[in-house]
Amino acid sequence: MSTAPLAPHNGLTVPSGGVPATVTNASDVFTAYINDDTTRSMVQRAVVQRGWSPKQVKSGGLQAAARTLGLIAAPEILLVDVSDVENAPEALQSLGEAIDAGTKILTIGTKNDVSLYRQMIQAGAYDYLVKPLDAAAIDRMIGRAEQPNAGADGKALGRVIVVTGARGGVGSSTVAAEIAWAVSTKYGRRTALLDLDLRWGTSALGFDVPPGQGLAEALAAPDRIDDLLLERAATSLTPMLSLYAAEEGIDGPEPSVAGAIAMIDVLARKAPVLVVDLPARSSVLDAVTSRAKDVIVVSDPTLTGLRDTIRLTKFLEPLGEDVAVSVLLNRVPKRGGPVPLNHFEKQLGRKVTTSIALDDDSAQAAMRAGQPCQIANPRGAFSKDLSRYAATFFPPPKKQIKPRALLKRIGLG
Repeated sequence: MSTAPLAPHNGLTVPSGGVPATVTNASDVFTAYINDDTTRSMVQRAVVQRGWSPKQVKSGGLQAAARTLGLIAAPEILLVDVSDVENAPEALQSLGEAIDAGTKILTIGTKNDVSLYRQMIQAGAYDYLVKPLDAAAIDRMIGRAEQPNAGADGKALGRVIVVTGARGGVGSSTVAAEIAWAVSTKYGRRTALLDLDLRWGTSALGFDVPPGQGLAEALAAPDRIDDLLLERAATSLTPMLSLYAAEEGIDGPEPSVAGAIAMIDVLARKAPVLVVDLPARSSVLDAVTSRAKDVIVVSDPTLTGLRDTIRLTKFLEPLGEDVAVSVLLNRVPKRGGPVPLNHFEKQLGRKVTTSIALDDDSAQAAMRAGQPCQIANPRGAFSKDLSRYAATFFPPPKKQIKPRALLKRIGLG
């Protein structure tokens, strides 16, 4: 996925498909503390292009960061200007020890010195750049920090969320698209949406965009997957969300196991979050779910839905604790549907993770507009339920130590 070129931003991005992406307040994802106005303006330009809020770029350097981080939790990516600190490596190391260990700290300063760069990396900085900087350089630095952490095999792996239906017609593709939209626009994570239904997939149709070219080719020849092929196969919906979909003929190819695994592994190394829309009863179900961190089984509150959910969740049991399998009841009427929730859970032998309300008005509005329900009807029951569910994937981090203690610890108090 290539980064979109930087351009002036007015608070609203309208991709080619006409789906607007509002600026996101991504305080849990990114915050910057910059000393000078010029660099701060460049950082704001870079983050706004990503769909994040410019309010996350604040005045002040390392000292301002220490004061603030004593009151609020550290974000996933922290950009700090260290040009106001005499012994930047020592102060940075103390700061890193005091805040969340999962935070990636990016640093910028005025000293162009190789030895200082090495000291900063040894002190815990993920990267160090020298002023003056342009927005493109800042964007690349943030992009590098966004890359997922390495898996057990040393390869970078993002969070893979597989959404599949207990049976056809329960709305699993809609759920997958809406989760990808919410994660990317409301929670600030760069996301890829992969639709593995090459013949009957609806992801491109739902966003009112033409599918990219080459997804079927990539799945058929996994050894040929490269950046050029991925760029051809991708459709950019927003700066933070890319879609990989196809519309093959009725007699077109189905994904192979090798192709599906290779595609997921490649995309998961590039995007912090990968949402996979997996058709019900897909031939690659076993292979794809084994690559996931989360598997969401979508059903409806019917007897058939209950039967098929029982069968599918039992099939997924061998995944064990490595994969979180959850059940989402979709299109639930106000009165609960043919099978009441308590009966559904009793027969299933487990709790339903969440229920999404039946909301025909939102579905029709989204279909007419070629937009996610969360844009077409953000106040609808479906949008509210789905948005709350998407938020559970990224709970806010815990608060850190008190400001004075933190300043003292890094030698600035």
